[in-house]
Order: sequence, then structure tokens, then C-alpha cells
Amino acid sequence: TMATHAPAWRLASASLSRPMGKTAMTTFMILMFLLSVQVQRASSASQGASATFDDDEDDEVNVAPEPRRAQEQQRAPTPPTLETKRGAFEPDEEEFIFDEDEFEGFEGVSTRQDAPKDPEPQSKKKQARTPPPGAKGHVPRPKKELIEYYPEGMAVAFLFLFFLNYLYGRGVNTRLADKWLKTCNDILNENFAMVGVDSSGVMMRESANELMLYCSGRLNCESVMITLNLKPRQDLYSTVWDLLKPQIGGDNQDTVTVDVTLGSGPETGGNTEKYCFAVMPKNEEVKVRSEHDDLNEGGMRKWKTGLHESLCCTAEDEEVVRELLPEVVIPALNDNRQYIKLIHFSDRMETSSGRQRKGGLKFVFNLLPVDRHAAKDGGKDKTVEEKLRVGEILLRIALRYIDKATSTQLSGPARERIKKVQAMQRESEFKKTRSQREAEAQQRKMDKLKAEKAALENMSPQAAAKAEEKLLKKQRKNNAPVRAMKIK
Repeated sequence: TMATHAPAWRLASASLSRPMGKTAMTTFMILMFLLSVQVQRASSASQGASATFDDDEDDEVNVAPEPRRAQEQQRAPTPPTLETKRGAFEPDEEEFIFDEDEFEGFEGVSTRQDAPKDPEPQSKKKQARTPPPGAKGHVPRPKKELIEYYPEGMAVAFLFLFFLNYLYGRGVNTRLADKWLKTCNDILNENFAMVGVDSSGVMMRESANELMLYCSGRLNCESVMITLNLKPRQDLYSTVWDLLKPQIGGDNQDTVTVDVTLGSGPETGGNTEKYCFAVMPKNEEVKVRSEHDDLNEGGMRKWKTGLHESLCCTAEDEEVVRELLPEVVIPALNDNRQYIKLIHFSDRMETSSGRQRKGGLKFVFNLLPVDRHAAKDGGKDKTVEEKLRVGEILLRIALRYIDKATSTQLSGPARERIKKVQAMQRESEFKKTRSQREAEAQQRKMDKLKAEKAALENMSPQAAAKAEEKLLKKQRKNNAPVRAMKIK
């Protein structure tokens, strides 16, 4: 039963559940760059300070106070054997030992015990002897210009630009998802009893450019998951790349993916025929086949249909194509061919985990393609609202295809042909994996022999001889030819 009352439309503003890989990496690189610049500047500053300190010490050694030396010479005569030049022994040095017998009458220097101690430490003396600013011998430190901070300025400006672009791109994607959900809300409420988690009508935000909407409560299907994969407008790199590359044929496009999961019961599409069918653009056929294993199998053939030459149709049998591509649907697909990326029905479609295969349907449509092939518009591109209305039409076709695919009944000969094709596909897949299984079995055998040899090395000589003899008997038994037995 369908829901009688549609839930109020709104868009979830949940926080991001995925980490921003590119944003975090960019921030880390910029911080490391700033750290390296600061370390380099600190090292250069320390080298400059040490050089200035050495120059100050040289000045202190080479320049002596003349008045003080004159006073000392007048106070006490210098003995003939003692030099008064700079570099002679001084009383405050540890190597000096005063001998009264050797220096008689020399009262200018007292013993170390009697010498008065200077209460000021050596560091304060050096600071006092350092010439003040403006005096002779003072070297002023150069002032830093504003241009020397250009690395930090560029890094901060880049971070600011990155943050602004993230906010702007996230807002653009949110508004676009807003408009799409507002346009298609009536169709979803007509077809499903529950739109959104707990019938809230709210889209779940997986990231800044990916939003999902869960729907259930419909006949011929178990559930439907609609995913909006929008351009990563919040990423500055992707934004610049979109400006540089051409808009047509780019990898980053706004798409809508409708994943329909079929159940096992008759009311959820459990009685659907076993077949595989797909419609895709010719220029993306190789990519689509590589992404879907059931389409890459050898039994899938191309069939001539009424579709436009830019589209191709593949299936296992021609009867499947006739049933799933009626004359009513072909004109709608041809008129909106630039919106179609994939229409895929299969009984062995891979789930999100990639392990289990179930029956399902998958539709991938471009949300805002560059509509240059519309002849009725004179080659002009449509507005965003017009493109969203086209997306509404394609969503309605996709939901009607659920009933068409589950109710299609093939003839007996067509079923037999499809079974033969699928059997050939399973056999070819088994042959492809056979060599891999044999290599894995050989590797396990070699590992077992290595383990047995390692165990023999740790045994005593007698136990090792017994175990080796046992292994030889086992190898002879395995290599012995099989004899045919006669039954009387």
C-alpha cells in the first residue's frame, strides 16, 4: 500500500562521515612547509647571533681601558722580569700562583686568598661591556622587511582560499540536491510507502558531494537506494581541473544512481526470469563492461535495435531485447540519450560488498549534462530546472521498468538458449580460475615441505632419521603408479 500522506521535504544537514583526504593532505603539507621555513630562519638567526657575540668578545680582548692601566702602573712599579703587555698573567686566572720570594717589593698583586671576589657574574660583565646602540663598535641588527614573510603569506592565503572554496562547493551541492529532491518528491511518495529513513524524507549525507536516499514499501522490489554523486566542488583541485578540461566527456559529472534490490518472495520480485540486459553509450562500453563482470562475459552479444547510434544494447538473447525495449520507450530514450549512462538488469548483480550476487536493476543518469544535441532547442543548453524535469521523467521510466522487468515471461526456447549461454560462461570462468587454484595448491604443498624440514632440524639425530625415513616412504607411495585391480 502506498503512503497516503507525504512526509515534509527537507534535506539532512548531518556532518561528514568520511574524512577529507585531499583537504587533510593539503593542510598537512602547508603546515610542514611553514615549519621548515621557521626552522630555517631560526637556524640562520642563531648563526648570526653567535657571530655577533664572537665579534663582541674580540673587541673586549683587543680594546683595553687606558686609564685603568695607567693607574696600575703609577701605583706599583713593574719588575723587569714581568711583561705588562696584554697577554701576561692576570691575578684572576686559575694558572697564576703568587710567590713572595720571587716577586719582592711587588705589592700590586695579592694572593688569591686575599684577593677580593667580584660579586657580579661574568655574563653581567660581558653585557655591561657590550657597547650600547649608537656607540662605537655596535653592530645594529637588520630589520626584516615585509616581503620576507611571503611564504607564510602565500600559505595562509591558500588555506583561506581552500576553506572558502570548500564552503562554497558544499553549499552548491546541497542546493542542487535540494532542487532535485523537491522536483522528484511527488513521484517518490506515489511509488513508495517509506521515503527516507523512518519515513523522514531526509537524504543521508555520505560526504560533501555524495547524498543517499533510501526508499521501500513497493511491490516487485525489496528496496531502492538513490544516490546523488555530484561533482566535488568543495575540492579546490577538482574545481581548477574542471575549468581546465573540456566539460564533455569528463570524469567528474553530476549523476543519479538508482539501485533496485529484488527479494526472494513473489511480492518482491523473486519470480523474475534469469537474464542479463544492458543499455549504455558506445563511447563508455569498454569502461562499463570492465566494471561489471556479468556484462564482460563472452555470452553477451550486441543487438540491433531502434536506439540512436550513440547507444548500444547487449543481452544474452534477442527475445530479452524485444521484451524490455518496447516501441513506446525507445523514443524517450533517444530524445534524452545524453542523460543515459547505464540501464542494467541482471540476475547476478553484485552487491555493495562485492561478495554476494542477487537479482537487481541499476539506472545511472547524468543530472546536468551539456545538452548540445537537442535539435528542438536550436543547439542551446537547457536551464537547470529544465534538466531536472528531464531527470524526473527518467526516474519515472526507471520505476516503471521495475514492474516490466519482474513481470516479463520468456518462452521455453529462449530460456534454454539463455541456460546454455550461462553454462558456457560458468565453464569459461572456471577455466580462468583453474590455473590460479593450481598455483595456490602448489604453494601450500611447498610451505608444508618447508615446515617439515624445519621440524627435522630441531629433532635429535635418531628422531630425525626416523622422520626422514617416514617421509621417504610417503613420497614413494605417492609417486608409485596406480595398478589396475582385477575383480573376479
